[in-house]
Amino acid sequence: MTRPKLYLIDGHSFAYRAFFALPPTMMTTDGQPTNAVYGFSKMLFGIIEEKKPAALAVAFDLPQPTFRHEMYAGYKAQRPPSPEEFRSQVPLIKAILRAADIQIFEAAGYEADDVLGTLAYKAVEAGYSAVIVTGDRDALQLVNEHIHVLMPQKGLSEAKEFDLAAVEEKYSGLKPAQIIDLKALMGDPSDNIPGVPGVGEKTAIALLQEFGTVAGIKERLADIPRQAIKAKISANLDSLDLSYRLAAINTAVPGDYDLAACKAEKIDLLKALPLCRELQLASLVKKYEKTDGAAAAPGQEGLFAGAAQPQSLDPAKALRARLMKYLLNPERAIAPEEITQNDIDALPQYEQLLREQGMLELYTDIELPLAEVLAEMQAQGVKLDVGFLARMSSELGNFISGLEQAIYGLAGAEFNLNSPKQLGEIFFEKLKLPALKKNKTGYSTDAGVLEELAYDHAIARKLLDYRQLAKLKSTYVDALPLLIDPQDGKLHANFNQTVTATGRLSSSEPNLQNIPIRSEAGKKIRQAFIPERDGQVLLSADYSQIELRILAHYADEKNLQEAFRQGLDIHKATAAKVFGVPLDAVTAEQRSQSKAVNFGIAYGMSARKLAQTVGIPQTEAQNFIANYFATYPGIKKYIDSTLELAHRQGYVTTLLGRRRYFKEINAHNKQTAAMAERAAINMPIQGTSADFIKIAMVRIARALAEQKFQAKMILQVHDELVFDLPEKEAYDLECLVKKIMTSVYTLKVPLVVNTAVGKNWLEAK
Repeated sequence: MTRPKLYLIDGHSFAYRAFFALPPTMMTTDGQPTNAVYGFSKMLFGIIEEKKPAALAVAFDLPQPTFRHEMYAGYKAQRPPSPEEFRSQVPLIKAILRAADIQIFEAAGYEADDVLGTLAYKAVEAGYSAVIVTGDRDALQLVNEHIHVLMPQKGLSEAKEFDLAAVEEKYSGLKPAQIIDLKALMGDPSDNIPGVPGVGEKTAIALLQEFGTVAGIKERLADIPRQAIKAKISANLDSLDLSYRLAAINTAVPGDYDLAACKAEKIDLLKALPLCRELQLASLVKKYEKTDGAAAAPGQEGLFAGAAQPQSLDPAKALRARLMKYLLNPERAIAPEEITQNDIDALPQYEQLLREQGMLELYTDIELPLAEVLAEMQAQGVKLDVGFLARMSSELGNFISGLEQAIYGLAGAEFNLNSPKQLGEIFFEKLKLPALKKNKTGYSTDAGVLEELAYDHAIARKLLDYRQLAKLKSTYVDALPLLIDPQDGKLHANFNQTVTATGRLSSSEPNLQNIPIRSEAGKKIRQAFIPERDGQVLLSADYSQIELRILAHYADEKNLQEAFRQGLDIHKATAAKVFGVPLDAVTAEQRSQSKAVNFGIAYGMSARKLAQTVGIPQTEAQNFIANYFATYPGIKKYIDSTLELAHRQGYVTTLLGRRRYFKEINAHNKQTAAMAERAAINMPIQGTSADFIKIAMVRIARALAEQKFQAKMILQVHDELVFDLPEKEAYDLECLVKKIMTSVYTLKVPLVVNTAVGKNWLEAK
């Protein structure tokens, strides 16, 4: 007899996944981020609509500590606190669930995994089969005849259901219960579970295939043939026992688990739509709201009784309506599912508005053909060196552990590095560091505070390094392999064309634009991006200082233009002018200050920010900026004229006519108005840069097809394009790409493109 299915959703796992997969620009008009809310809600609605569960519930983590923290102070200690932009969305997700009468389960002192395991076991006892929906592989230990795990394979869009056979296939014949033993042996850097140092997955699986369990390994320690492995396990028996207890999910969490309240007939998603509408989740509302706009009552027709079915739209017309709506209102990201028949019907009006606003050619010649280029890039994907990422994860884990110990040594005590409360107590009460800022919950230890403290206090510098590396590890090094498509073994990032207000492209699943490039560890991630097959290489083509060149054009600043024409080191040339010294007498410190201002001036850099960036007194920074504007008066004139235009007409444009509106530039709140002013100064520069790279992409894609290159354009990040190509095409492609990229527009200064070829993306930089 077939059992009814109870779907159990790991709330934090999916909310966090959505937060990093979807663009941060998704927010309400009053600035509330909604990317996690939208991604989670879309996933939830989709499961209910497609899987038609008999019952459903969601489990969430509660704030630490848990019984595992009491067992081991280092548990998850290396993890940085989740961003405030994420934390602010969790109550909204729970509000949507409660509005729809979906049961939420939490337990103090336990993690969501434990609650899900307990619910799954109780469900089986009650006659259900349970499907745990999570991105956490730890849940695979729970799989049995009646408990399966539904796990995303590519971002939020695809999932694989793990039954007993699937788990055994994935882990070379191991049973689900042996996943606990596997994790105990290997350890887990993401949870800071120690395991046995030097024992990786391959060795751990081989041991478990031979000895069955951790207990079996301990009983037959003398039978392990490899002396080095035997020695490592012998030296870490206590750590192995602890790791096993940390890895095991508790399936007997005390609490009131009312499975009857989880039944599908008690759930009414339509009751959540008013809140979705309030949060401006337009695509969800449009897809599921009742056609006559009235509230729907739950009934026999299902969870979406009375809901309108999505209309079938002409794909080509829907695409046109989407690039057009985005160009006309770039402040708001436009998702495909937001396009309706009304938009299709309004195509002539949209086209007329674009013509009146001088953006029709931007639409016809750039944005529309670019959509096809991006689709091809997305389908092509890029290959990753998973083994390299695994090694890097291990190295970072060790380095992060070293930083932890160094911080503990400087603090004179061990504490939770991810607890703002404990950090505040250590920094400002125990160590008596200056408390620069307070918030509602106590002392602030945000990045701004730590950066100021770092000038004089080593512990703050170490903590900044710790946070940076921990985020790098969790967001990229450990996450990238999870996004690989199992069908072709490649990463297929989503390239988003209608998201940013400036016109720049963005990407998600993963966010390639945010891969750090200034730190050595950040740069090293690029080494994992490799050609698709042997005999091929990667070619990178990157505009050189393109935003400064565009600024020199806009400002008509002769001194800056001449430096670019001569091919000088622009930061050194600026320093020579500002400080009044010969070019060869410029010091490294003077060049550093000039570089900070050159790059920061288009973003409205203040004297205070310059002082922080280069480590000089604020009065000195003020003098430097004054001298900078005296040296480059055209730049000051550009800033003033751009602000005057933005205040007067409410928008500014790029060289190709792209508009961005600034409705808050005349706001009474000075901070709000200042933010709008900084964005207005930057928009013509960054937006024009975005237009240039888009023109180049369209023209290069066309040339590759016409000239029958085997090369494929695979990545776009800021001002850089990356190609996967046969090594024999490298010279010809370099020449072609440089020719096209440097001729997209005639500025008053030359456009320069740097190219490089290598066996991975790092080599090609």
